Amino acid sequence: MKFFAVLIFSIIGVWTANATDIKMFGQDKYGYSQPKYEEPSWEEIKKMQGVKILEAIAVDKHFPFSSSEQGSIFTKIFEQTAEKAQVYILTYCDDNHYTDVVTEFERGHTESPNALFGVYYEEVPYSQNQFIYPAFFTNDVHVIFAKERKLDIKEKSNLKDYRGVHVTTDTISKTVKKEINSLGVKEVESFPQAFEELLTGKADYMVASYYPSLIELYKLGIRNYVAYSKTPIWKMPMFIKVDAKTRQDPRIKEFEKYLKSRSYKEKREKAFAELLEIYKRNTEGVVPPTYTNSFSQDKAEDTDK
Repeated sequence: MKFFAVLIFSIIGVWTANATDIKMFGQDKYGYSQPKYEEPSWEEIKKMQGVKILEAIAVDKHFPFSSSEQGSIFTKIFEQTAEKAQVYILTYCDDNHYTDVVTEFERGHTESPNALFGVYYEEVPYSQNQFIYPAFFTNDVHVIFAKERKLDIKEKSNLKDYRGVHVTTDTISKTVKKEINSLGVKEVESFPQAFEELLTGKADYMVASYYPSLIELYKLGIRNYVAYSKTPIWKMPMFIKVDAKTRQDPRIKEFEKYLKSRSYKEKREKAFAELLEIYKRNTEGVVPPTYTNSFSQDKAEDTDK
């Protein structure tokens, strides 16, 4: 951690942002290459001049938002911020010590890191630190149905009449978690387990954040067996939280303006579309689990964003 802190105050030179290429590494247990986003090298970061570095620690295993193995899609989305707002967001993961680091950060011990990435607004209401506005992304939670099973759901309360399932590792806000619990939704440990319950009739619906669940569907080869609700049932704004001193930096104010811009939103949407296309291409031919044998293989309506 101290290395990151020292780095902030030793940056010299000139830096120009280069497009972040999506690289592929290794093979998943299903036999296809996985996409990976890489931060610029330390040599490139050291060349930055006049740029505020946000050491934004993020929870691990929450791809595409953050992952120690695959990086964060926001590495690509934020690659222009050093030029447009003189801010660079260094997103790194520390799953083993995340809780301890966050606790120290929230208490105001902000030598390193000086930011948290992907925070939901109500998570730590009494923190000494402050949010960057607006939200840099809204993590939508949808209802997912088995394609061949129709449910009569006109409003959220109707979900109580059916059996729902949710994945414990699908990171959601406390407010959404409370509402999901009030609906009597069953919790399981993994996406494969949840999709199996959904497609074998043990559950009538599933609630999940859009991009993480969609990626898992591609990996399992079962995207065509399910359909998403046309609109999200919950929206979860994701924020960057910084220490109070950083929050007052004029470069942060420029960064906030950039987050509101059309160019930022277009770059964000393009990056997600590109990622989904990679998963579509690299998972073609994946053999679905045997529990799907009773289903028609006609394609579901393509509602991917």
